[in-house]
Amino acid sequence: MWRRIKRIFSRASTGREHWTKERSSRRSISSLKNSTGRSDSGQEVRSFERKSASSKKGSWGLEKKADTSEDRSQRSSIAAVSTCQNNTHTAVTPHLIPIPVVTRSFWCQAVRDPEDLSRLVLVMRAGERIDRVVGKKWIQIQSKGYDKFTPVDGNLPTRVHWHKDAQLEEDSPLTTLGRHSAVLLARALYMREIRPALIVSSPALRAIQTADAIAKFLHTTFAVEEGLCEPGCWYTQCGKFALPRFLKANEMRSCNFSINLNYTPVVPSCLDKVEMERDEEQGYDRIEDLLLDLCARPRAGPLLVVGHAVTVHTAAIICDAFSSVLNPTLALEEQEGSEKRCEQVQRCLPPVELGARYPYACVIAMALNEDVGQYEYIPSLLPPLSFGDNYSNRIVLTI
Repeated sequence: MWRRIKRIFSRASTGREHWTKERSSRRSISSLKNSTGRSDSGQEVRSFERKSASSKKGSWGLEKKADTSEDRSQRSSIAAVSTCQNNTHTAVTPHLIPIPVVTRSFWCQAVRDPEDLSRLVLVMRAGERIDRVVGKKWIQIQSKGYDKFTPVDGNLPTRVHWHKDAQLEEDSPLTTLGRHSAVLLARALYMREIRPALIVSSPALRAIQTADAIAKFLHTTFAVEEGLCEPGCWYTQCGKFALPRFLKANEMRSCNFSINLNYTPVVPSCLDKVEMERDEEQGYDRIEDLLLDLCARPRAGPLLVVGHAVTVHTAAIICDAFSSVLNPTLALEEQEGSEKRCEQVQRCLPPVELGARYPYACVIAMALNEDVGQYEYIPSLLPPLSFGDNYSNRIVLTI
């Protein structure tokens, strides 16, 4: 028994020595091949790098100042030429190599001062809704039961946030493109280094899904303000006698929404008052007062409000966004311009015109001017979302 164990250990030691010797011989052969097969251009590049490294000695700040973008592009082009010349199968000339060789998208930082971020307010419309694509009876066509959903169009989601008390015919969810547009908007916020300190949503399901997609992308939560819903008279004009039953906070949590349950609304439990609204003026006044109250709340960063087209239109009136349009009818003196624009801009627009002026997932940005005490419109804070030549989420501000 002991002889057998001793024989096994001796074989293992001899095999280990054999493989170490063979590995060292392979390394020596490869090093000889590399030393003999080097090209002159590679040696020049390495000598150039050694000279530049030896000449740039000192503090890190001086070294960074001396290394300009032209030097970096020159070194990258020389290195690319040397590597391509070593390859005998391709013939590359220096002027065909892009400078820099490796490119990436660059998004400038939107706001550099933290105080400016706390004064920034973004108001957006929710994404595309299903009933505007398929029709009002979409749930009768797609649904095969409580837990089954068979989409008949590629733009329809494969799963919907079902709840036993949800009225999906009256409170339509998002389409697939509607949710993807919310994710793209969240990516634009992230690339511009705009991290909302507070995300507030309307109680409508499409707005909740839009806010949830943005919050999950940015690893944060959102809150719900019941006062951000559309005017109550719009529901009665459509032959309805009451608002749809919106989901409660605990029901949203059960549907895996990233909602903040500790948030205290500005106007809690106001849906009964919304249902009693008989004209659009009352709805616009409610939305405007709520937006101003949300903007006045202290916060450590930007505010993102996810609502409807009427919400974006109200924000555009608050920040006087129509003054940025070069229109002959608005070419007035500065003193009379604001009052005249308020007369020309119709506050209560019909829902069809609101949908055309403020497309799905459109965003309007404004910031508080502390010297004047008013909100100013910030154009082009985020890049537009376009699809071909026929669709863009740009806001139409012309009168």
